[in-house]
Amino acid sequence: MKKIYWLTVLTVLLGLLPGKRLEAADTYLPLIYNNYCSNQHLSLNFLAFGDSITGCYYDDYYGWRDYPGSPEFPGCGYERRVYDWLNGYVGFCPGQLAYYNFGWGGENTSAGLARFLGTITNPAADLHRLYPAGATVTAADLVIIMEGTNDINQGVDPFIIEANLSNMINQAKQAGKKVIIATIPPSFSTVYPQGEQVILNARIFELGIVHQVPVADVYNSLAGHPEYMDNVYNDGLHPNAAGFDQIAAVMYWTILDNPYWTILDLLN
Repeated sequence: MKKIYWLTVLTVLLGLLPGKRLEAADTYLPLIYNNYCSNQHLSLNFLAFGDSITGCYYDDYYGWRDYPGSPEFPGCGYERRVYDWLNGYVGFCPGQLAYYNFGWGGENTSAGLARFLGTITNPAADLHRLYPAGATVTAADLVIIMEGTNDINQGVDPFIIEANLSNMINQAKQAGKKVIIATIPPSFSTVYPQGEQVILNARIFELGIVHQVPVADVYNSLAGHPEYMDNVYNDGLHPNAAGFDQIAAVMYWTILDNPYWTILDLLN
């Protein structure tokens, strides 16, 4: 009864969230689990799947820098921010919330599809991609897919990209995972194509409707804002710390507020 009571409280609280999307730092959800979650063993873990943007290249806010001996895919990117915000505003006990970062630099959706099922069903096989280190989780409750930028840069047919993403969603759902699919970021590059992201993102929104999964609109959180892009390597594709803040806010709110499931459905 106690668990049901508090889950009901959380449902009410989430229902009172304002319709306008706010930055996570401006919203406070009481730490309603603090007094009992250690007894209930509530947990949530999510897996981020994609390319180097998911892999948080050039996010210096959380310590990523491309230098010899730097750790590969440390705790950074939208994943680390969402992790911090969920911990801070929902109130998981220590070790009861974790995430996996499976962003691979340079990957297109065909290569992603080839590794997708094995990754989401047994992510703990590669412990170097488990954050925070030592968390006792073996599978992800939620899979977040954001991939397609490299396909566009490589001239891949949009129908192939769409089919690959559709297969990923199907595989995740068949494996019992909740799924979020994200639109891909805009390109501010002078080398790689601009504008084709809009065409692919329209297809991604269609995939969300067909598969009945929420779409995190990353594209529109960055479009028109070149200041959100990295200015050290300056390739026009990778966000900087401010850009990752924007992506994280979109992901965070999509987890908390979407028409297909609630955060309660993710709790074990």
